[in-house]
Amino acid sequence: MNLDPYLASVLADLDRATALADEQTRAVAAKVATAVEPALRLALVHALSDAAANVTSELTDAAVVVRMEGRDPVLAVHRTEAVPPAPPTPPAPPIPPHEPLAADSDDGETARVTVRLPQALKGQLDRLAAEAEVSLNTWIVQTLRRAISTVPSGTITPTIHSARRVTGWA
Repeated sequence: MNLDPYLASVLADLDRATALADEQTRAVAAKVATAVEPALRLALVHALSDAAANVTSELTDAAVVVRMEGRDPVLAVHRTEAVPPAPPTPPAPPIPPHEPLAADSDDGETARVTVRLPQALKGQLDRLAAEAEVSLNTWIVQTLRRAISTVPSGTITPTIHSARRVTGWA
């Protein structure tokens, strides 16, 4: 998806907004527009990723993914195998507030988490996501869901090494 027409529209709006200003103000506005173009491009890609995640959450047999080709995002729909419905299970007891939500719970909302990764590890994760033909975000979410679904409840016990860092093994 070529983002250039959308960015050009924003820049044209800025140009129209400063049409009655003096030349110095218009020159400053043009320089600001050039400086914020990468941030606008990134914001549009984030909006597309969020929209793809929202659409995917509504689908049962497909996933919408966003991948980058150069500077342009590409939206793709990947069909998944339909899984026959499992027989109904009795309702589980309510989860006490101090326990984490189960891996398959999905309240429809998303949260943003920042994780600092070594560059080499990020490169490997990017490669794995590309091989799976999904975005890195989608690949990480799917991997975390699989990991949580295979861990029996209560087996993750963090060990505190310092007042600022918590680590542990599952």
